[in-house]
Amino acid sequence: GRYLHSKIQVIFRMVFCFFPLSRSLSIALTFTVFHVSGEIDSKRKSAVVIGCGPGGMFFLHSMEVKRGMMEEAGDTDGLERLPIVDVFEKRSEPGGVWKANRDFTQDESTDDTETANMYEALWTNAPKESIEFYDYTFEDHFGDVDLPLYMPRQAILEYFTARVMRKNPNIFENVHFSTTVISVKYNEDRKKFVVTTRNNRTKEKKITEYDKCVWAAGLEGKPNIPEEVDNVLRKESFRGNIIHSSKVGNFTKYVENKRILLVGDSLSAEDLALQAIKLGVERVYISSRSGGGAAMYHAAWPYNKVEIIEKMNVTSVIQDGLGIRLTFPNDSEVLDLNNIATVVYCTGYTEGDDMLDQDLRIDVEKEYTPYTMPLGWKMKNNVLTEYMGDDIEPHPEIKCCQGYIYMDLYRNLLISNPSLFYISHSSAMPLFETDVYAWMSLSYIMGDIEIPTEEEMRRQNDADVLDLMEVIEIRYLMDHNYAAVNDALNEEGKEHWSWDITDPRTLQSYMEQDKLHIKIMARDMRDSKYPLDIGTYEKLNKKGLQLVDNNKEGISHRTFTTDKKTFRDGDVTHSKSIFTKKVAVPLRKLWLDLEESDYDDLLGKRRQCNKL
Repeated sequence: GRYLHSKIQVIFRMVFCFFPLSRSLSIALTFTVFHVSGEIDSKRKSAVVIGCGPGGMFFLHSMEVKRGMMEEAGDTDGLERLPIVDVFEKRSEPGGVWKANRDFTQDESTDDTETANMYEALWTNAPKESIEFYDYTFEDHFGDVDLPLYMPRQAILEYFTARVMRKNPNIFENVHFSTTVISVKYNEDRKKFVVTTRNNRTKEKKITEYDKCVWAAGLEGKPNIPEEVDNVLRKESFRGNIIHSSKVGNFTKYVENKRILLVGDSLSAEDLALQAIKLGVERVYISSRSGGGAAMYHAAWPYNKVEIIEKMNVTSVIQDGLGIRLTFPNDSEVLDLNNIATVVYCTGYTEGDDMLDQDLRIDVEKEYTPYTMPLGWKMKNNVLTEYMGDDIEPHPEIKCCQGYIYMDLYRNLLISNPSLFYISHSSAMPLFETDVYAWMSLSYIMGDIEIPTEEEMRRQNDADVLDLMEVIEIRYLMDHNYAAVNDALNEEGKEHWSWDITDPRTLQSYMEQDKLHIKIMARDMRDSKYPLDIGTYEKLNKKGLQLVDNNKEGISHRTFTTDKKTFRDGDVTHSKSIFTKKVAVPLRKLWLDLEESDYDDLLGKRRQCNKL
């Protein structure tokens, strides 16, 4: 074992055995190490952390911060409660999905071909001020330079990596890189997690027991492939390229002077459409089934090269394998797209939690089973009440899982087994939120936060559902009855203002969901004694309200796009750091006109960042 924290270690070994089949082929049986660990004392728990992307990195950083705070305060009892931690990461280095692989050649240190990556040219799609850290600001990292509101992926990766290594350059020294977690089970009798791992280079296997388990592998474990679309394209021999957004690599070869179809209207569709235009695409089609993704908020697209196709399904391949036919669900209309060179699935990710025993996973199917609202519940009056009424009865099958609440989780711990913690994010501030819940998970493990009874946890979740149902945009996703009445506002071609994202009332309505997200974070930050205070669930303070305003700018910028300007060229004067009060600056040229050489300095020579 890497750590000498056990009183008993029992190790069984199987010697290597080679059975020659021919001169060039043999079978190797690798050995498995069974490691049964105990504890130094009752205070100090052992914990396994799965993943060393932002979640695992920030968990280790939280330990360093807490250790420093307790050493400074002379809190020996607290120091004794810091867990003994093993971190396992299947890649050869930290960073997780934030790492990019231009050509997407497989890392020899991992046997997982489904690992997700961000594409190399990615820029952030939300204001950078929403992902700034309390203990390491952008000014700390980049110096006293003017930075744009949106940043290249590589710059942000370097920023948060430098943050966790700043006070401890050896913070990753004991991380088990190039090691895959094969299975995680829970031994109810011993109250231990039984974790099987495999070294991807040596193929050595180990089984180790832990008191606590932290899922830090994020929501981007594996690319989510839309099976219906994929089956049509492959069975009917589509001759173009078929890739997931996380695998685009060198995007130029897929798009230059070509016509492409993006399946999904999410943030990745938005960004890849803009990247494709920058790289000289002929035409971009975006297939939107939900009609609610980020790509739908754009008032215009550069050079009118983007066409959004709403609520139509890919039904067949035409034009001898070069074209694609889309059809409305009722077969009332078809649309033929000819000469499509590339189809990109902008359909997000799945958790990739197959290694967890079934009873340790979030039961996603359960999240969509009927949830019954209290009898007589009515939504409070809002900007749409006069148009929709106040007597819309909730549908009997409320969909609680919409990125805001999982009924199996209570503040990121698994209700059925509160020794398992999920570090994840679902807001427009992914790194900030991940840091908060890494801190909170550690606070649970150390006993700084009391874990309520199962009854109390479920009662609090029920209360959260009631609050979610008061937000127009969230109820629209959760309640089919409400969505149907809302959709009816658009009947007979008379577009209601609520469907116009440029209308201030629509923008304000949309931002209510973001504000609720920040209020939930404020509550959890207070309860876990996170080192930054943004207010309470009931009332955000100035920092919390500034976060709301910063996120609002990210939405409003999309409503003022033109045939040349993207959302990254929007007015930046209202966004500022909640720590340094520094205001972002506009780009020196239009985003579409930026070349890689224009921001190489931002990635390396920080003092020359103003060249942007």
